[in-house]
Amino acid sequence: MIFAKVDTELRDHRRAHEAGSAMATWTWALLWTRAKEEDGYVSRSALRGAWTGERQALADMRKLVKVGLVEEVPADFAGTSPGLRADFAGGWRILRYDLHNETREAISKRREQETKRKASFRSKDSRVSRWDTRVPPGAGTPVGVPRTESESESETESEEIPEGEHAAPTAPPPKAKAKAATRAFRIPEGFTPSESTLAALRAEGIADPMGCLPSFRDYWTAKAGAAATKLDWDATFRVWARKDGARVPSGGPQRPGPGGRLIQVPLPEQADRFDFSEEANDRRRAERERRNAGM
Repeated sequence: MIFAKVDTELRDHRRAHEAGSAMATWTWALLWTRAKEEDGYVSRSALRGAWTGERQALADMRKLVKVGLVEEVPADFAGTSPGLRADFAGGWRILRYDLHNETREAISKRREQETKRKASFRSKDSRVSRWDTRVPPGAGTPVGVPRTESESESETESEEIPEGEHAAPTAPPPKAKAKAATRAFRIPEGFTPSESTLAALRAEGIADPMGCLPSFRDYWTAKAGAAATKLDWDATFRVWARKDGARVPSGGPQRPGPGGRLIQVPLPEQADRFDFSEEANDRRRAERERRNAGM
């Protein structure tokens, strides 16, 4: 894609304001001469393709010449300027074109440099792309890797091994990567702790470790996220059973409660602690008042 450059100060320039609508033809002429690489020259015949039409474009060019943005090319100018097209005679030239836009000579030099740069890049790429597949796998340069001259010379020398001598030992193979750690997983369906886990819990004083298994299964089955995965579900169950046993009050008989957890049955002497009737509350309140009065 080719671009033509315009100074942004032109929007407030006095000549541009004086030209008015003729600036549309000036813009079209700038784009035409840059695309054709004519160094700011515009022929009369080129105005046939102007946005405003040939007749209006001719009037605009006369106005642009008057305000000083364009100069008219004399009829005999083509004969005195080498390399200038003959049809520019009687045409126009955009003033100060080369201040912001490349001339044909500058474009030619840039293209030559670009061509040399690409040719140099292609020559380097061709040197790298010379593959040598004669080397067997595991010896010298691997198959598919370009060989340099120094590598070829060293391989030629290495082929001439005197009798009785052995090649240098090959490097030891790289150590195998350590086995990845076991990944955590969710509770298996129908999980049941092992007998060794149950025996260990009973030895710790938990009479019925299986009593908390239903609540254990429900909790971990319903739980979501990374926290719901464990490496050892037997160990998780032991922790759960110990916490569940710690919630049971010590002393007195026990009976299964909601979820299979054991709850304490109050002893006769502890019956008053579990009596929440109005009479029991009044009795405990009177006892507290009596103690407070004696203090």
